[in-house]
Amino acid sequence: MVSVQTNKNKVLEQQVLQHDSRRVSTFSVVLFLLFIFGRAFSQQEGGIRIESKYSKLTAIDTNYIYKYNSRLVIGPCLSYRNYNIVLHPQVAVDSVFIPNLKWRSPSNRFWGIDFSYDKFGFTFSFSSVAPKSEREEKGESSSSSFGFTYGGNRCFVDASVRTFQGFYEMNSMLYDSTLTSYYQSPSLSSVMLNIKVWYFTNHHKFAFKSAYGGLYRQLKSQMTFAFSGNLHTNTINTDSSIVPDPDKTYFDNVYQIKTVACAGISIFAGVAANIIIKRSYFINLAYLAGPDFQGLSTYTNFSETPTTKYYTNYAHDIRFATGFNMKNWYFTFTLSHDLNRFNNDLIIISGRLNSYSLNLGYRFSVKEPKLYKKFQNTWLYSAF
Repeated sequence: MVSVQTNKNKVLEQQVLQHDSRRVSTFSVVLFLLFIFGRAFSQQEGGIRIESKYSKLTAIDTNYIYKYNSRLVIGPCLSYRNYNIVLHPQVAVDSVFIPNLKWRSPSNRFWGIDFSYDKFGFTFSFSSVAPKSEREEKGESSSSSFGFTYGGNRCFVDASVRTFQGFYEMNSMLYDSTLTSYYQSPSLSSVMLNIKVWYFTNHHKFAFKSAYGGLYRQLKSQMTFAFSGNLHTNTINTDSSIVPDPDKTYFDNVYQIKTVACAGISIFAGVAANIIIKRSYFINLAYLAGPDFQGLSTYTNFSETPTTKYYTNYAHDIRFATGFNMKNWYFTFTLSHDLNRFNNDLIIISGRLNSYSLNLGYRFSVKEPKLYKKFQNTWLYSAF
């Protein structure tokens, strides 16, 4: 029976891999077409005008990009974040296919506010309180997010901290059809720290930030190669076990694990494109992928000494944005998908975060502080 189930799992895995391969190939074709389209719409008109305020290294071509100087950008944001912690089972019982154990955070609706000035940006967001009926079905939860960015159009640093507390198990009803509510784990938490450095080769004419903030405005369609280096940590912790008691039969020795701590460094390469229609409406697509070098430590209920493993994995970053970027106002809809897989001798854990957000912002004219003018003359300012 176990052999039959193993064959089923292998067939299913091959189908998933084939599907993923076709999806990546299709996405590559789309990006190639976007490149051709962007080149057709980005023919240079007139002479190149470079802002003399910046060095040649970070200069922008004002035929293609407009940068807002001495503007404070403030705007509210609403977002939906679908965060899952997926545990892949090791053993099938009674030859019945048991689906993955999928913990999901009920805290998926967020409200927040963005602040941006010149090369600095801050974002704060918190999860909203769910209706009482939903809390009874999925449990109590909370979540928050803080983001910070520094840099210009050529290169910038993007740092974020996200916390999730309280999860419910999505496949509970498949394990036990008599349940009227999901398995809940109020103590299960995930804390993610991410520090990413972005670099764009066509930074003189392409503005990635024009699609995700209010400090730049792309005037003509352009495309670029993009690179990023990413330092990240993710700590998944609970007070007893990451597997609920009724499901321990299906997960062999995995039920012993109560804490998973992962740290990694990834190096991504890819492409990004901005398609501009009538100088205001835009569509942005970005796809980056590459190796992720990880160190994973697991803690069990039976030992205070962690088991640590080092390995190389695959990860990717997919982003989409669309909206209107006008003289003073901007309105954007963004979508991002982040995937990380954590390998252990006992289990494979996937962390999946899908984010959808609506952002509205206004650019306020402000007087440039004298102290900030001094900072603009430093190497730290000009380097980015």
